[in-house]
Amino acid sequence: PQHARWLAPAEKEWIADELERQAPQSPKRADRGAFASVVMDVRTWLAAIIWCSTLIGANGLIFWLPQVIKEMSTLNDLAIGVLSALPWVGVAIGMVANSWHSDLKQERYRHLGIALAVGTIALFLASLVSHGAVALFLLFLGGVGLGGAQGVFWSIPTAFLQRSVAAAGITLINLVGNLGSLLGPYIIGLIRARSDSFAEPIWFVAAVMASGAILISLLHVSERRLTRGH
Repeated sequence: PQHARWLAPAEKEWIADELERQAPQSPKRADRGAFASVVMDVRTWLAAIIWCSTLIGANGLIFWLPQVIKEMSTLNDLAIGVLSALPWVGVAIGMVANSWHSDLKQERYRHLGIALAVGTIALFLASLVSHGAVALFLLFLGGVGLGGAQGVFWSIPTAFLQRSVAAAGITLINLVGNLGSLLGPYIIGLIRARSDSFAEPIWFVAAVMASGAILISLLHVSERRLTRGH
């Protein structure tokens, strides 16, 4: 543009600045910029904590299921095997059904929040009942909720993360989520050892999942504000 004599100096400067802004960055500079952008975005952290709470909920399901099955020791091995798979059938059903309905309604946040709330309430109630069959049914419902949450979750961050920073954002969210998967069983075991109770660790899991459900509304508000801001 500097050689275009028909342009005013201000126009030449503006075009030069635009060309420089749109020019491809070096890979290292682009990676640093993408990671910094993701780290500074509150939505990424909210999504990461929600994902972490969902995975901790799955750990709670894994922890509580053997205790429920143990109370059904009069059953034969085949029946115990079938019943042990029941909550994971619920996970599969919840994942498919909630994803399908979310796509049908083109809505994500409410579907994620309700699914996580169902999982929270079901796990909490399962820790309060003494009848094995009722507890197992509640674990099935908990599986439906957890599966529904996992099926819908990733459609939210992939929608607000720009393509240029999507890889960095997904990596950060997964990193925080995997941290929850590592620490969750340790904390559950610690609470179990100190309380000598199977109920209190599940109360911890339910509290974490409830916090995740609350954060979904904050994520939705943050997304709407930033969208209006642009």
